[in-house]
Amino acid sequence: MEYAPGGELHMFQKQQPNKCLSEELAAYYLMQVSDALFYIHNKKIIHRDIKTENILLCNNLAKIADFGYSRVCDDKESRNTYCGTLDYMSPEIVKGEKYNKQVDVWALGVMAYELMQGVTPFYERTRKGTLQKIEVGQFKFVKQISEEAQSFITGLLNVSMANRQSIKQQLKHHWMVKHIQLFDKQMKEEMNAEINNISFLGSERIYDKDASNKQVRNPYTSFVFLNKFLGALENDRETFETAKQYYEEYLISIDSERHTVLFELQKFYLNDPEEKIILSVEEVVAMILKTAKKNAEIKAELQNIRDCVITVPTNYSLRTRTALVQAARIAGLSPLNLIHENTAAALHFGITKLEEGSSETVLFYNMGATTTQASLVEYQFINNTSKFDTQKSIPVITVLADYAFNGIGGYAQDLALAQYFADVIDKMPNRKGLESFRKNRRGMVKLLKECNKAKEVLSANKDFQFFSEGLLEGSDFTSNINRTIFENINQQLFEKVTIPIQKVLERSNKTLSDINKVELIGGSIRVPKVQQILQEYLQELKPGFHLNGDEAMAQGAAFHAANYSSSFRVKKIYLNDGYNFDIRMKIQDLVVDENQQEDKDGEENKSFQKETVLFQAKKRFGSRKTLTFKHDKDLKISLFTQDYEGNTQNLVSYIVNNITQITQNEKYQGFGKPKLSLMFELGSIKIVDMIQVNAALNITQIVEVENIKPVETKNIFLRNYDGENGNEQENDGEELKDDGENLNVNLFNNQTEKQFQTKYKLQHFDLDVEETIDYFIPLNQTQIEQSQKKLERFDNHQEQIKIYEKEKNTLESLIYQIREYKDDETYLKFSVQQEVDDAVKLSDENEEWLTSEESNSAKTEDFKKRSTQIYNVISPVINRINEYEKRPKAMNVTKSKILDFVQKVERLNVTHSHITSEQKIPVYLLLNETITWINDVEKKQSEAPLNVDPLFTILDLDSKVNEIKKEFDKLKLIQKPKDDKKSDKKEDANKKKKEKKQEDKKEENNEEKKEQQQQKDEKEAKEEEQQQQQQQDNQNTGQSNQKQENIQTDL
Repeated sequence: MEYAPGGELHMFQKQQPNKCLSEELAAYYLMQVSDALFYIHNKKIIHRDIKTENILLCNNLAKIADFGYSRVCDDKESRNTYCGTLDYMSPEIVKGEKYNKQVDVWALGVMAYELMQGVTPFYERTRKGTLQKIEVGQFKFVKQISEEAQSFITGLLNVSMANRQSIKQQLKHHWMVKHIQLFDKQMKEEMNAEINNISFLGSERIYDKDASNKQVRNPYTSFVFLNKFLGALENDRETFETAKQYYEEYLISIDSERHTVLFELQKFYLNDPEEKIILSVEEVVAMILKTAKKNAEIKAELQNIRDCVITVPTNYSLRTRTALVQAARIAGLSPLNLIHENTAAALHFGITKLEEGSSETVLFYNMGATTTQASLVEYQFINNTSKFDTQKSIPVITVLADYAFNGIGGYAQDLALAQYFADVIDKMPNRKGLESFRKNRRGMVKLLKECNKAKEVLSANKDFQFFSEGLLEGSDFTSNINRTIFENINQQLFEKVTIPIQKVLERSNKTLSDINKVELIGGSIRVPKVQQILQEYLQELKPGFHLNGDEAMAQGAAFHAANYSSSFRVKKIYLNDGYNFDIRMKIQDLVVDENQQEDKDGEENKSFQKETVLFQAKKRFGSRKTLTFKHDKDLKISLFTQDYEGNTQNLVSYIVNNITQITQNEKYQGFGKPKLSLMFELGSIKIVDMIQVNAALNITQIVEVENIKPVETKNIFLRNYDGENGNEQENDGEELKDDGENLNVNLFNNQTEKQFQTKYKLQHFDLDVEETIDYFIPLNQTQIEQSQKKLERFDNHQEQIKIYEKEKNTLESLIYQIREYKDDETYLKFSVQQEVDDAVKLSDENEEWLTSEESNSAKTEDFKKRSTQIYNVISPVINRINEYEKRPKAMNVTKSKILDFVQKVERLNVTHSHITSEQKIPVYLLLNETITWINDVEKKQSEAPLNVDPLFTILDLDSKVNEIKKEFDKLKLIQKPKDDKKSDKKEDANKKKKEKKQEDKKEENNEEKKEQQQQKDEKEAKEEEQQQQQQQDNQNTGQSNQKQENIQTDL
């Protein structure tokens, strides 16, 4: 059974100021109830007990409950049972008249009046008085509401059932349409809401807000705000203190190898109830990400989405980032990049809100549930110099600075309000001497959930009557709260609201006068006090609310992801963003020699050590840096981060080997120190990566070469002679162009002499690098694959549960159908008494079995088997009803198709004239047989009782048509005979020959008369032949027309 954490709409209404809803909120819920009624009415079901007590709220969605009075009622049928709740009964029920689905419309009108007026329209102290008012439709509006709302309610509360508005009409009412935008916005936010909570209950997994609500009763296996545990180590006291502060009570253990968090799922099982299930925090987060992946595949209508871009707060630690990436890989995703939340929103803002060519500096302020962030972003445009791109200018988005911290968001405000109410409870007279309510973990969690709703109400109203059902050991708790008290409670939190803005201005060396726009995003930004503080601090700058936080971040991330794919062509935008800290590097000798000696040149051979900034804060992701220097010993390279406050954290260490081995090799002695080249890349997935490392040594070699020296060079090498110094010059590769005589003399007088030359060669060496991650022990590939298999086991079990529930619901549905069928006039007309008795008997037996303990241990196959037994009994009757309703239309379609085939056969006389009448006879016979069969079975079926199986089915009609089509297609495939083709060719040849002779005869005057006589003879012969052919065609046409006339007469 589904759990509705919001309770009844009736109770929600009573909690509101003046015990009634605003028109906007009333329209929001009435819209949903109307949609639900429209759906069930289309399914031929009337509810007959619509009221606020039967409308349950689940995550701000209204759901109709209690179908005890509901019945099947066709548009042509009516009911006369006296049922329902008095105040919501329609006049026709009160008078004992027949009614239909319009009784639900009347009840909806009563509910609309009650939501906006606080009372029902026909309330009287006596039952008789209420009935009298209902009969005549006597009511008046006691509180001020708009004329449009009054018109809406009046249209629903029309005493005449015929003149009463229908559900479809009232959905189009101008008052409802006016508030449709609110409804669409709320639904859109619900659909786009982040799935970041998960609860393990029994043997099922529940996500999002439903999972958060389970935290009250299932604290050990309901996980909310898990991001604080991602990458958390055993000694992270702040993480565990925060969890304790928010009354989270998980069964936590520590991984002995990685020192990370593990969760035990108490009272949760898959197949074996005795099995102890333990999950790492990465595996739990991976389940949430995998659900998001499936939702994306459904929305995008794609299969196996892998690549993704994930948004993260700017203050996520390196361990948290790494653990999140590994959780994504367990979920079957391949993260392309991590992008900061505010950066993604700024990217979306630049695409949709920025004017072409403008340069602006925009401040983005984001207050969420746990984290508050501020980012200062600069927008500029540069000219596009590419000749192959039509885009004239390219936007450049640069994040100048950002800052984020936890502890002042919406969740912290909820906690402060919950602690205030806990103190109010402690001061109650009947609580004197009892333990403080703050130590009641379950009560405080429930209080926290309800304080979140109270905060939302106080954002729109100045006062509010807080109500919590059964909070105090089964007793309800109520207390008055106003906006001033709420603001005083959170005064210390509100004092920190402007800190992120101060920090980003300080880090970017900017002032408020440098900012052009301010955009506020995040759910907690709706608190009026927060807006007031920000407006006072920003002075003349007016904050904007143009972005939906979740939507802007998601679309910005989607655009960022599209840039990584060749499947998308998107607008060219340059994005500059990086980390909020410097990444520094320390290089030193791997082995420090304490006995330092002097080298050959007399210099002291000191140990090598150097520290430098590798990447500065906000250096763009994807940047690369290459370091080159000469060194002759193995190295240890340590990378660490340093933030604005000077705090450091070790990042990664590299041991570079083989350098000492190279320099100590006798083969390379005397050539100096090798030149080392180290290339690093800054990324959002792997923080820093050494992507290239090598050593190069300039080796000098003295080699013996043969040099050809001429004896006489006076007349031969004149071009290569320097007249001033008399020295021979090098040719530099220029080709000499001497004549043949000089060349012969030169060759004859050359002599060879041996010389020594110095050659230089740059030799590269491969170096061994050992990498050690210092800040975290990540999962290796084997561990990731093991976690993936564990998730598959959960998925398979969940799928089995769905199949189990589906089969169980099918059985229950069949039982309810039989309840309706036994009183349904249509069903009874098409069934015999034995079939009804058998169905009722099976229904009673299975209903009793469902309530027994045996069904609790039943398997999927057991439900399926019982459903099949029931269906085999009722399916013949259902088939009779379906055949009866569809038969007339199917019969008309079949006859039309047969007549169409008759006409097609006749058209063959023109399109396929070579087909003879004898060849068409099988088709005509089949057509006549089919018509005879149709006329026969149609007559017999009209005389047969309704409660026996039909003499023929609609499928039989389709089969008959297919047989005719098959025979007709066979007829069309008959080809023209070969002899006919030859005779045709011969006639054509003769005709051409005759034409040629005629031309020759025209030229011969002496044979002109003879030629004319011959033409006359040929013409007469041809006319005689045409007459014979016409007589034969008329005879064939007569036979065909006779058969067509007979078939049309039969039809």
